[in-house]
Amino acid sequence: MARGRKATTIRDEAGLLAEQMGYRWIANPHADLAFDLIMFRPAAIAVVKLKKIRNAILGNLNAARKFPDEVGALRALPLPPHVLRELWIRTQDDRCWRRFYIFSDMTGEIGHNTAENYRNRHVDEHYFDNAPYRIEIPIKRTRPAPAALVPSSGERAVPDQNTKKASKK
Repeated sequence: MARGRKATTIRDEAGLLAEQMGYRWIANPHADLAFDLIMFRPAAIAVVKLKKIRNAILGNLNAARKFPDEVGALRALPLPPHVLRELWIRTQDDRCWRRFYIFSDMTGEIGHNTAENYRNRHVDEHYFDNAPYRIEIPIKRTRPAPAALVPSSGERAVPDQNTKKASKK
């Protein structure tokens, strides 16, 4: 009998992250194309190459220098230019994902994407922790009056009043 959680693959973990960001995904059915999954939603479609590394990456990372084979393979894909190409790096050390857009002439790490509810904690971590726009906004919610206090049509709502003054005896 096996103990503990069932082991997951990097593709399963990436698919779960894609679903959390609102994407649907399909594993790559063609072994000759250099990507692992296709993810799509109404506003975007992207092909994703997954890479797992042992050690954490500290600071800024130039993905084209660090992973030239993966970046070159994504750039060489026979896909239209409106299809995004992404490289996702999964570190074993701190167990997090770092996402990179791969364009024809440059690469860029995704730091924050509100449409996908994604935030990379490695990009400007100090800035996000001390951001000036982090405030709590109290929202006053009005509750409708209970049905017993709402007057029916034609009646006036008269509050309960004690017309007799309290007298001392």
